[in-house]
Amino acid sequence: MYGQSFKVSKEVASPDFLLPIGKAKVEREGTDVTIVGHSRMVGLSLDVAEKLYKEQGIQCEVINLRSIRPLDIDTIKASVKKTNRCVLFLLSPASSSRQRLWGRARVAGRREAARPLPPRLRASSRLTPRHLQP
Repeated sequence: MYGQSFKVSKEVASPDFLLPIGKAKVEREGTDVTIVGHSRMVGLSLDVAEKLYKEQGIQCEVINLRSIRPLDIDTIKASVKKTNRCVLFLLSPASSSRQRLWGRARVAGRREAARPLPPRLRASSRLTPRHLQP
């Protein structure tokens, strides 16, 4: 995908595998912050999580959305309830279309609308634009 290779399990490589639509996957367990990603950003999120753990001891929980519609808000809520922090890593290049911007806002809005998350959050959620991501 996008000229990058990545590891896949034998289960996923099977011709009988069906991706569950609307069900996110926790790719990495953590206790300090939840990182939510989709598509290519999941790999980057895992890299960032590993770097944060090695350099600062921060344990990030990484969630792979796998699909945005329907959005698995329950997995996000459960993770944020555990970590009290949420960072959205979503691909949106500077030349993104209105649809991509709408998609980003929709995920953020659904996250904000998923009460009773606050007041559990220790900081307000923010979208992380691609040009500001490591």
